[in-house]
Amino acid sequence: MPRVSSPTRDHMARRRRRRSTRSSPESIIAALLGLLLLGLAGRLMQAIATSPLLGVPGLVLVVIGIAAAMFLVARRRRLRARTLTDLLALTPTEFEQATASLLQELGYGDVRRTGGSGDLNVDVWARDPNGGRVAVQCKQYAPAHNVGSPDVQTFIGMMYQHHRADRGIFVTTSGFSSPAVALAKQHNILLWDGDELSRQLSDVQTKASTGKSGMRVRARTTALTGVPIGMLLLAGAWVNSDQVTSVEPTTRSASAAVATSVPPAAAPSAMAFARAALQPSAQASPISGADLVQVAHTSGTGVYLRRTPQWDDKLRAFQDGTVLRIIGPDVVTEGTRWRHVAAPDHTEGYVPSEYLDPAR
Repeated sequence: MPRVSSPTRDHMARRRRRRSTRSSPESIIAALLGLLLLGLAGRLMQAIATSPLLGVPGLVLVVIGIAAAMFLVARRRRLRARTLTDLLALTPTEFEQATASLLQELGYGDVRRTGGSGDLNVDVWARDPNGGRVAVQCKQYAPAHNVGSPDVQTFIGMMYQHHRADRGIFVTTSGFSSPAVALAKQHNILLWDGDELSRQLSDVQTKASTGKSGMRVRARTTALTGVPIGMLLLAGAWVNSDQVTSVEPTTRSASAAVATSVPPAAAPSAMAFARAALQPSAQASPISGADLVQVAHTSGTGVYLRRTPQWDDKLRAFQDGTVLRIIGPDVVTEGTRWRHVAAPDHTEGYVPSEYLDPAR
């Protein structure tokens, strides 16, 4: 496809390159938001895992909102040429791509650019609303250089005989000669000259600016509502995660206090406990009195329920006043009497008898 020759072409090309380097507000917002989420990804995943009811919906809404914003940015970039002057400033390849983008905006489907060496007179392929295959030829000519009937005749022959297309559109930035127009009418070929291109571009821009494009409106609504709501949900998950995390040091401190309040008896090893259980000194006593006891004498730090009568075999801690049920005989090892009890949640284990009183 010939390249348009114009004394102002270099100036327009430089202006277009400068314009293309400017970042749109949507691009800047999307980039900043992406960096923020990337930097906080680890902490964010922790918050979501801690509060999935808030975190998961929030993350989904943010992702959908960002995707909608990216769709709007891509849609705007896809049709950067808004006037005939913009089209004249493009390279031939960019002009073909701009034509393909215009067809997409006009409702054509399966649009793809095929222009280049060996394109066989078809630069863009598309499908009309009825599913018909549409072949498009693009000629980026200067306004004074009209397309003649030989170009149209060649396009008609290749379109019908070689490509077997259902329809054809011949697009140019200039105009068509009278014989070319007459020939196109005979073969049902649509001709888009510079004036028609300007009108089509204007209609597309008007439709976009007035919000008549349903997909664009839905994408904008999704971006403007999904991201803020999602961020609020994620913030709630974050705060809840901080509250849960702040409880852990307190729990660890209480556990340490319980450990230091227990009599400083040497914790026997598993082998020592086995020897003690086999020796006569490891004696059992029958269940005495009532079956219920309560935790006491821990100075508010609680006492651990042990899986076996050993100091280091901890299950969980219980505070003063917790009622436990005796389920087996006492066991004495290394001078410590252990009571075999069941907790309110039916967890079974051993507690030193010195931290238990009869339940009141």
